[in-house]
Amino acid sequence: MRRGVIAAVLAGAVLLLSGCGSDQPPDDANLFREYTHSTSVENDPFPGQGMSSEDRIANLASYGPPEAIQSSLLAAGECADDCHPGGATRAAAKAFGGELYQRLVLVKHDDGTLALVPLYVAQKPDKSGVLVDGSGTTYRDLNDFLDNNGTFTHDDLLLVPEKVTAVPGEGKILTVYGHTGASAVPWVVGGAVLLGVVAGLVAWLALRRRAVRPTGGTEPGASG
Repeated sequence: MRRGVIAAVLAGAVLLLSGCGSDQPPDDANLFREYTHSTSVENDPFPGQGMSSEDRIANLASYGPPEAIQSSLLAAGECADDCHPGGATRAAAKAFGGELYQRLVLVKHDDGTLALVPLYVAQKPDKSGVLVDGSGTTYRDLNDFLDNNGTFTHDDLLLVPEKVTAVPGEGKILTVYGHTGASAVPWVVGGAVLLGVVAGLVAWLALRRRAVRPTGGTEPGASG
């Protein structure tokens, strides 16, 4: 009985902590739909500022179907006059030995604002490439970027190509958290709850032992 209670309590604690800091984005996240309806997207290459949401949607429709707009928005293109990578980014691309391209990713910050943030791809003639951020740090693929970047946080949501180093782009478009390191708050709360559960369990077991301990008399089998 005691083992069963312990197992149940610990299993509940594990389930509680496993739910903290999940790296799966919300099921209802639809950043591209939010983008098409918003008239205040920072760094947006498509018209939208000053429009009503209805005019914004109609204007975007004139550029083609949603899939085409999304692909165009997130595709990597050559760095032209509107591309302004810093010196560290250019140095990283040169060290890698690749030509520099710019890629926009759609970001929803924790305050609900939307922005298109430039990242960069350095690609060699053999089509191998790396992602480069504004600090000149390079990443071999999307997972590497999400694990290690200092540009976004776990509270940011990103719309980004799965094959983020491909030029101009290919593969699925994903909605992901900006950093795979979970927010500290859920883990602190979960840890406090777990400590409370363990402390309560220890106290309960101590009370059980005291309740069943003999209070006097001779031990069975002892000679008088």
